[in-house]
Amino acid sequence: MTIRAGFHERNTGVIIALACEGDRISPRFCRASEFTIFEVEFGKIGSPAVEAPGGEGPARFLRDRGVDLVICGRIGSASQRSLVDEGIKFFGGVSGRVDQVMASYMDGALEPAADFNDYEELQG
Repeated sequence: MTIRAGFHERNTGVIIALACEGDRISPRFCRASEFTIFEVEFGKIGSPAVEAPGGEGPARFLRDRGVDLVICGRIGSASQRSLVDEGIKFFGGVSGRVDQVMASYMDGALEPAADFNDYEELQG
C-alpha cells in the first residue's frame, strides 16, 4: 500500500487523525468530540489512539501530536485555515465508521462529498 502523493512522509511515517464521535466520523470537524490517531509506516497502520482535545483548539492539539493529515466530515473555512496554518492537510466530506474510512483511505478508494464546507461553523 502507498500513501497518497502530496502528503509528506517522515522517517517515522505519517500520522493521520480522524475527527470522530465514537466509532464514526463526526459530521462536523468543529464538533468532533475526539480524534482517532493512527501512525502509518511503510503502508502499515499502527494501533489507534483515541484522544479528546480538551480545552485547546483542535488544530493546535493535532499539531502537538505530530498529525500530518486530518480526515473529517464537513469543515468550515476557519477550521481549514487553522489546520493549514499549523501545517496540517485535511481530507473533508467523509462519513462512515472510522475503521472503514481508514481502510478506504489506505486503499486509495476514499471519496469526499462534493461540497464539504461547513457553512454553519461561524454560526456556532
